[in-house]
Amino acid sequence: MKIQPVTETSAISAIAPTSLKPEQDTKLPQGTQQTGSETLSTTNLEKLRSTIQSEPEIRGEQVQKALTWLSDPNYPPLNVLNAVASIFVSDAILKQGM
Repeated sequence: MKIQPVTETSAISAIAPTSLKPEQDTKLPQGTQQTGSETLSTTNLEKLRSTIQSEPEIRGEQVQKALTWLSDPNYPPLNVLNAVASIFVSDAILKQGM
């Protein structure tokens, strides 16, 4: 029995599917374009555009309010911080008791 050496070309041709040849004409799904060896689907692009158009616009006054709060060293007020801290401490104590 004579064994032939395995080369890169023979290995690829051994595993390459014979039913998919580049010269075959394949039908693309509707809304898809082929450029060279790549395909581009425009169906999802239309969904993205409609989603973006349905989003609310940015409200400048709310952004300005947030920027003002961020620049204020006394925000949030100390009583709010203490209330939130007491909630966390109470929760931690309750979980330890379980």
